[in-house]
Amino acid sequence: MSKGIHIIGADKLFLNVRYNVPIYQRNYAWKSKEIEALLDDLYGAFLAEKKDYFLGNLIVNQTENEQFDVIDGQQRLTTLYLLHSYLHMGISRDALRFEAREKSNRTLVMLNEHRSVNDLAEELVSSELNEGYKVIESYFKARHYSKEDYITQFKRVHLVRVQVPQGIDLNHYFEIMNTCGEQLELHEIAKAKFLEVLINDRDRHMYKIQVL
Repeated sequence: MSKGIHIIGADKLFLNVRYNVPIYQRNYAWKSKEIEALLDDLYGAFLAEKKDYFLGNLIVNQTENEQFDVIDGQQRLTTLYLLHSYLHMGISRDALRFEAREKSNRTLVMLNEHRSVNDLAEELVSSELNEGYKVIESYFKARHYSKEDYITQFKRVHLVRVQVPQGIDLNHYFEIMNTCGEQLELHEIAKAKFLEVLINDRDRHMYKIQVL
């Protein structure tokens, strides 16, 4: 497998790593529809008792050792951070940060430490992140899912982290992905490279990558 493509266990996604969301990225924007769709996909995979479940791709640019700028996939990544926080799963300090958005960073820390954001003035809280966390909380309570069982099953979930080519103009690349309808091109390349190492059609079918 190409050294620029890594399979990351979702249960260890935020351990000993730092993801930075650059300023040119939009803020967290997923609502209940997208969040619940992700949670439904995960739970559906758990019920199907698949050995491994691939949640999709995370496109990054490595800036330092275990430090990455998030180029594509930040909505899913941020939702997974909120899910990890709700489930009390391991998260390293500053594992996810938004560049120049202190409201977002402050809210992530408080949610991960299970401190009430109600203790802060409204103008100091990211309402988008807080609402996302509440959607996850309501989802679990309405379905009476066990956090412990969910965490156990979560260990079978993986993402594919893809490093963009070195020297690429990241601002131009991000603009192309979001304005010219070419976002899927790199995903398809990542799929192809990943599937190249699988020996037979059965393995390829079993490890087919599903992108939200």
